[in-house]
Amino acid sequence: MSKRGLSAEELASIILRKLGFEVIEHRKPIIVDGIKIGEVDAVARGPDGERYAVEVKAGKVSVTEVRQAYTNAKVLGLKPLLVCKGFTDESAETLSRTLSVRVIHLPDYFLFGVEELKSILSDIVEGVLMRIFEVLNVEELSKSEREVIEAISLSSNFKEAALKIGESPEGLARKIAKLRERGINLSKAFRTAKLQSMVLKLYLALKERGSS
Repeated sequence: MSKRGLSAEELASIILRKLGFEVIEHRKPIIVDGIKIGEVDAVARGPDGERYAVEVKAGKVSVTEVRQAYTNAKVLGLKPLLVCKGFTDESAETLSRTLSVRVIHLPDYFLFGVEELKSILSDIVEGVLMRIFEVLNVEELSKSEREVIEAISLSSNFKEAALKIGESPEGLARKIAKLRERGINLSKAFRTAKLQSMVLKLYLALKERGSS
């Protein structure tokens, strides 16, 4: 993807979070019968609790791109959401309404003042840090729990972490659920869960060193 596209995705993530969305997955693959047929830029949970397949476009979208966003979302069983600079023509806008493709217009958010942008970024960082430090409400971990934390901290996704401990993704999910029951609130978004695991490892190492 081009530099411009990456910048658009980063801006879209900021906008979505500011609007109350939680971005729970980036570059979500679309798998049909075991074959990858495409991907969406992100999966996000809206403030209404609905899950959206998010397509980010740096420019305006055409009928083809509206149709693609709708189709991809339906295959994933999610609602379609486009973040873009608007529509290329009236046909694209009409199709978006007809198919109930939600659209967030980038131009509405391009003209941030410096202080407002600082506030937005501050809110995002604060939210991320609060999620990261939620895992520190723990005195000690069992051997198997440490293996889960270690695997997540050293992996690039949940599937890889599951393989490291000889579990299926579902088995790993059950272990993570048990950790949450103990108050170790690992995020469902892997990147945040990985950061949490790294912080938890450091915290426990320092704690053990201090008590020795």
